[in-house]
Amino acid sequence: MWRRPVLALRTVTTTTFSTPCTSPLPLSHVILSPGETPEKPPVVFMHGLFGNKNNFTFVGKHLGKLTGRKVVSVDLRNHGDSGHGDAMGWREMASDIKNLLEQERLVPTGCLIGHSMGGKVAMVTTLLWNIAIRNFLLTNLIERDGRVQLRVNLPVLSAHLNDLLGFPDDLSQTYEGPTLFLGGSQSPYISPSTFPSIFQHFPKASISHIPGAGHWLHADQPQAFVQAVSNFLKPTTFPLWE
Repeated sequence: MWRRPVLALRTVTTTTFSTPCTSPLPLSHVILSPGETPEKPPVVFMHGLFGNKNNFTFVGKHLGKLTGRKVVSVDLRNHGDSGHGDAMGWREMASDIKNLLEQERLVPTGCLIGHSMGGKVAMVTTLLWNIAIRNFLLTNLIERDGRVQLRVNLPVLSAHLNDLLGFPDDLSQTYEGPTLFLGGSQSPYISPSTFPSIFQHFPKASISHIPGAGHWLHADQPQAFVQAVSNFLKPTTFPLWE
């Protein structure tokens, strides 16, 4: 009985590998579209069982033309022209993909698209390297009196989570000074739907996004973040309040 094919699309940010597995194998790959807009995250296709990198030639080239993104198709281990090895676990395949992304400079961000077996590889890869977020959250753990505790007041934060994710709707004041709203291109927090509210309260606001950065733009693209803030501050002098 055949299982339903899995098609998975994930945006992945890779960091230091921390899950034990065998050494990654070299993966054969082909560039289906060179990418006309380098600031957009590249797309990496992964085939299913018994497939190969040529399975996505047509759709990959078409996607590249439509989006301007770099598009790469990969032979997974023990398939096509890629390396052969005795191990064929999900962690091993995910390690291969991570190694390829780093070698071909397809990181820090990239979009993984996989069919069936390739879709599962995409999911495992993203789950193993959301570790940057996990490490950030783990900074809230402290040891006190021999016990591991959270340094944050989690019950109160949870109770007010909806308020914290929103913004006060009873404010009518405006700030007339220059203001920079700086977001990451991969983050939905500063989107066109928020522009009217921004300009309502900050009429002299400028809105900019750092390519290749998510919500933690200062961690994802620290140099670009510093440069953007520096560019804003150089010609600007203004009081925080009168």
